[in-house]
Amino acid sequence: MKFRGKYGFLSNFYPCKIIAWGVEYPTAEHVYVATKTQNKQIRKNIANIDTPGNAKRFGRTIDTYYDWETTKVMYMRKILQRKFANEWLMKKLRAIEEEIIEHNTWHDNYWGACICDKCARKKKKNMLGKLLMEIRDGD
Repeated sequence: MKFRGKYGFLSNFYPCKIIAWGVEYPTAEHVYVATKTQNKQIRKNIANIDTPGNAKRFGRTIDTYYDWETTKVMYMRKILQRKFANEWLMKKLRAIEEEIIEHNTWHDNYWGACICDKCARKKKKNMLGKLLMEIRDGD
């Protein structure tokens, strides 16, 4: 499924206020980018980035701390738990009975599953889909 239209709320770009470190962020993507740094001022600045796409681009410029690769899934799980603490969003998530696979065309086979020809034979982890199913199923 593509995280657009009917399933747009599953996207980390979907507008939903999440408070972390005493700062209000406009999307889960903004919070995820903020987890890449331990610098409080940079975290505050990330909350004010105008779009989740720009926040994501900014996140690529951050020097992540030493154990980022081993903790990023844990942080994403916590962010999604906060996002889906919203009853309306959780109700929509629970209404999806099938397997949640984040289909994309931007070659992200870690968080999703790219469906382009170039990625046809690549292993797809679909970590975002797995975390969403965990939260939906109460695991």
